[in-house]
Amino acid sequence: MCMKIHANGHLCIKLLYEQNLPQIDGDTIKFRECYDIIFRNFSKHPMTCLDVLTPHLGFKNASSKPLIKYPECEFFDWIFLQKTQGADGIIHLEFPSTLSGGLPLGYDVTWLDPVIRDPECFAKSPNTKAIFTGTDMTLVQLRFRKDRVIETYDPNREAETTYWLRLCYEPEMNQYVASPLQFGKGSKNIFRIQPCIGLGPQAILDSLDIKLNALKTSKKFESFIPGARSDLWENLFTKDNTSTIIQDYRINVITTEKFIFLNPHVDGPCGYVGLDPIPNTNTIARTWLAGSNNYLETSPLEIARQISSYIFEWAYNKEDAKSKEHIASAISSEIYSNACHVTEALSQEGIIRESDKAGFYYAVEHIDFARILSDPDTLDKSFADYEQIRDRYLSLLNRFSSCLSVSKKPTKLSVFKPKDFRIQYELVYV
Repeated sequence: MCMKIHANGHLCIKLLYEQNLPQIDGDTIKFRECYDIIFRNFSKHPMTCLDVLTPHLGFKNASSKPLIKYPECEFFDWIFLQKTQGADGIIHLEFPSTLSGGLPLGYDVTWLDPVIRDPECFAKSPNTKAIFTGTDMTLVQLRFRKDRVIETYDPNREAETTYWLRLCYEPEMNQYVASPLQFGKGSKNIFRIQPCIGLGPQAILDSLDIKLNALKTSKKFESFIPGARSDLWENLFTKDNTSTIIQDYRINVITTEKFIFLNPHVDGPCGYVGLDPIPNTNTIARTWLAGSNNYLETSPLEIARQISSYIFEWAYNKEDAKSKEHIASAISSEIYSNACHVTEALSQEGIIRESDKAGFYYAVEHIDFARILSDPDTLDKSFADYEQIRDRYLSLLNRFSSCLSVSKKPTKLSVFKPKDFRIQYELVYV
């Protein structure tokens, strides 16, 4: 359970629907995982691939552990209220609302058929590939058949520039406990408990960091660790001018009557919704919600909107300027460092001003915060200033995703690091 997706640009995942189906395999459990991803490219250039990191031994390559195709993954289609394909190849997908009585969520999309490749950093640096093998994690690059690229989102070609990708596979090792705990005596009285852990995207990257630190003790890898870190962080997952924001993140664990589900616990910006029977099956889906639509603190743009509203109300004039520490504390103490980083970025972008007293206040010429901070897919392209607003939006994303100097000391840097979640539970079976 869990996956981090990144690209060389600004990726906006409108919906990530993750499904986890445990199945009894002898004395142990194996999982089948399915990820339906609806996304758009908010960069100015096309993307040719996506990089995917998972915290277990997943789909190493197309020959050893292939992605599962239709009809074998058709079971997971229950999440669609509607799924139809037009003569032009455009597919209409409709999902239930996460709100009680809310309207269904619909997208017209272009389907991408993925092909698994090694990431470019492995090809350029065999040492990085060798070190990564020691982490027991999986990093792959996804390219797409028919030489498809991910075009920049265009509101006049919404369906053609909104993409749907399905990744379905059975990892070799899903969780952090290699084998379940066994209780009871005699072949008829034995039951097993499998502890399970699911991580959010940032938590997966943190897990990789921990595992690389552990490899420092190996003389075989010690000298190669700095280069591997540069390949995996500076040149990939935290590369300047790249970002991935997940707006709507839905996570399901699907169980049959063969399992007892115990002790669910969540840390971080994620919430348990409830359980629902899947129609015409003997399975139940338990659902959690995450993403910036539900937890604003996970997105720098949402924090920027909160900061701009606060400054408009409480620091309109230069005389009322507030320090970034004051602003961050007023927004939320839980995201203090991130709010400081975003305040600094808004100032460097000229959206708010910094006074002589090291405080920030409203920049009068930028009177419409709502439009300046709008996602490109919420704007009308016919507006005369569409390109200008879009450029400002992308410039802000670049600021948020880069390290900023926050003092006169060049060594003191700030970076936005989204708070992330962990889901823990136990599966009991005979």
